[in-house]
Amino acid sequence: MPAEAEEDLDANSDAQTRAGAHAGGFAYLSWFAFMPLLAWMGVREWESLAASAALILSAGLLCFVIAASERPSRLLQTAALVAGTLASASTYRIFGPWVLLPSMVTANALLFSLSPAAARFKTGAALGCLAIAAPALLEFCGVIPASTTFEGGVMRVAPRMTSFPPTAAFVFLLVTHLGVVLTTTTLMTRIRASLQTAERRLRVHAWHLRMLVPEEVRRAAAPSSPPEPACEVDRCVTGLSLEPLSPRPASSSSRR
Repeated sequence: MPAEAEEDLDANSDAQTRAGAHAGGFAYLSWFAFMPLLAWMGVREWESLAASAALILSAGLLCFVIAASERPSRLLQTAALVAGTLASASTYRIFGPWVLLPSMVTANALLFSLSPAAARFKTGAALGCLAIAAPALLEFCGVIPASTTFEGGVMRVAPRMTSFPPTAAFVFLLVTHLGVVLTTTTLMTRIRASLQTAERRLRVHAWHLRMLVPEEVRRAAAPSSPPEPACEVDRCVTGLSLEPLSPRPASSSSRR
């Protein structure tokens, strides 16, 4: 690929990265809108809440730094991915590994899966799986106290970071899951709009190139092949080599 085309492709990739990071920064900071609901439920572990808030803030700020960078570095993008995954994983302390955590981790992994770099897609998927599997397996093996137990066909979730008053817990689960759906779809819409803008720009460039070449030149450059004969007789006639006939000498009878 020519160097100029490679540079244009890199610039387009950086623009997509910046657009995704800008939307992701607002998505992370929107998590703070749910803090009053956590306070309504009753905080039991303030240190866990503070750590979760710090991780969310770090992920959001890193996304805004990427959005403001002309050429976002791989190190900066990896740091944002790790911070976002840890922020999503911190919700484990609220309802355990099976409630809320999978939704948050999936939304976070989906954000980074749209990165043009395939390596970050694989890293985001691996970290997302680890964020769900690690606490679940540690609880199952008895390494850490189980937050979720299954007894008599009933799934029980023990309170950790917050208490579970019925009304507050119901409102929190409803609002947070609706928020994940709305935030993710809004984010995907903005990134899709950015991709459509890039595609429209490429099509306009292609149209301008076609207009620079005259119609006659384009027709002359187009490959052309002679039309095939319509029937078998035409093929035979086409294959004949016709030469002018020389006059035959007059016979002796004609001279007489």
